[in-house]
Amino acid sequence: MIEITEKRLVSLFKISERKIRDDFKSVRVGTGKYDLLGCIDIYVENTQGKNDKIELDRVNKELQEFKLGILKKEYYSVEEVDTAVSDMLFNFKSKLLSLPRKLSNKLKNIEENEWEETIEKMVDGALEEIRGEKNDSE
Repeated sequence: MIEITEKRLVSLFKISERKIRDDFKSVRVGTGKYDLLGCIDIYVENTQGKNDKIELDRVNKELQEFKLGILKKEYYSVEEVDTAVSDMLFNFKSKLLSLPRKLSNKLKNIEENEWEETIEKMVDGALEEIRGEKNDSE
């Protein structure tokens, strides 16, 4: 058995002397002296349940916030997201497939030194579909 003083327990566990006397009275070996291993067992046992309760309270709070978000329509269903992403990808694919035809018509009417800028503008127009921007000027 390893003996430890009440004052050392206060500095070790960062709890008051009163709490030490109350919580560790079963492992007290003399006035102001306690069995260290018994104190550690009791401390771990007492704090284990508190940590579990704190974690459970945190999870319950998050769950309540999530449910409230659902009621406030802050979240989208899987079907809504799936439909939106499918539409966006379909539109993007359509814009990309139309690029060669549009580019061939535009490039015929402009000088060669302006081709790169024109191609960049048209590719940016197609990418706007992915970024969620709308630009129907082409």
